[in-house]
Amino acid sequence: MWLDGSRWSWEAFGYALELARGRGVGVVAVCDPSVPPEGHRRAVAEGAARGVAVEVRVPPEGSRTEWEVWRAGGEEGAEVVVAPGRTATRKLILSTGVVWLITNAPGPVVVYRSPREP
Repeated sequence: MWLDGSRWSWEAFGYALELARGRGVGVVAVCDPSVPPEGHRRAVAEGAARGVAVEVRVPPEGSRTEWEVWRAGGEEGAEVVVAPGRTATRKLILSTGVVWLITNAPGPVVVYRSPREP
């Protein structure tokens, strides 16, 4: 799961938790370096509240978040990778990082678009 701290990202994280709970698996949340430590604790707490183990990873300095999501997916044998898709115009907007992840991921990628109105 790619967690960048945005509202869309937290909604996608909730979706990832529901998928994981239904499959009886955990979630690896790769947090963008801009996500403060409180966000890491929030991710673990939200997972625990839903009965899902959450491991938080942060890319090392000089690395890109999408590379770390890719690496985590491969290391953990991810069934699916969840990434947030921002939408201010009711359209899915993909960053270059998400496009890179879609084309290089070790498995299927779900780009979560919020069902709520912007």
